[in-house]
Amino acid sequence: MERKTLMVLATVGIVVALVSAVSAVVVLFYNMPMNGTVAEQAELQLYLDGGVYINGTDISWGTLIKGANTKSLDIYNSGNVALTVIAFANAPDDWAMAYSQNSTVVNPSQWLNGTLTLTVPQDVSAGVYYWGFSLSANS
Repeated sequence: MERKTLMVLATVGIVVALVSAVSAVVVLFYNMPMNGTVAEQAELQLYLDGGVYINGTDISWGTLIKGANTKSLDIYNSGNVALTVIAFANAPDDWAMAYSQNSTVVNPSQWLNGTLTLTVPQDVSAGVYYWGFSLSANS
């Protein structure tokens, strides 16, 4: 009887070992289909005269001279899509404002270093003036 018990136990052990081995093989070869979406993220960081510019903050040019006045405007593309920078100003009559890198493409993780130039007419009257400047980026 002891011999039969040993045979049964040995058979059960072999069956358990085979089932475990087959289960391990199935797990090792299991196919797991996956997917994901990468979205375009347009994001720029602006630096005016070396300082971080926060959207909507007033920019003071201080005391202007007649003729050309300049400020540096550097742009870092922190997004994952190339962007074309478009700049335009709503300056007072006969004034001119331009960005040296207007209509330039800036790629992800790259800098675009440029200059804002404000040209004040020679015949302008003394006073405080207000105007707007806009910068947009299109992919």
